[in-house]
Amino acid sequence: MANRIFRQKSLETLSSPERLDQVIQVIKPLLWIGLLACFLLISIVVFWGIKGEIQTVVNGQGILFKENSIYDVISLGTGQIKNIYIQVDDNVAKGQVMALLSLPNLDYQLKEAKGELEHLEAKKKMIGKQSSALEFKISQIRLEIKNLKETYNRQSRIISPHKGKVL
Repeated sequence: MANRIFRQKSLETLSSPERLDQVIQVIKPLLWIGLLACFLLISIVVFWGIKGEIQTVVNGQGILFKENSIYDVISLGTGQIKNIYIQVDDNVAKGQVMALLSLPNLDYQLKEAKGELEHLEAKKKMIGKQSSALEFKISQIRLEIKNLKETYNRQSRIISPHKGKVL
């Protein structure tokens, strides 16, 4: 062993300089994670750009023309227009429904109230006996649902306030 001039590792390097049997690390694993995160972010942005949408609320007014007078037509609710029943130059009567709105906020409130009513009625069936507090709560929810339906019907319709022609 003392006769050796070169170390064993140096001799192995000289005998196989290409090291074809060893894996070469080009990029560290932490950099792969960063690259994957960037690719994922770009993929999400591209997908959202194609399939995504931004909801906007637009305030607008209609104009109704009545014998040398102009009237604004304003909706009572905030939502998206589902149907428009009139066109420009149509003659409309007082009280005629001109458009119909969908009101997502009221839809949500109505759905929540109906769900709560179903829950309370199921609870009442489970209890089996009369509970004045539970009956009172159920009657309150029914009244709330009735009021929400009336509000929905009133706010979802855009009604002509006067007889006239649409501009």
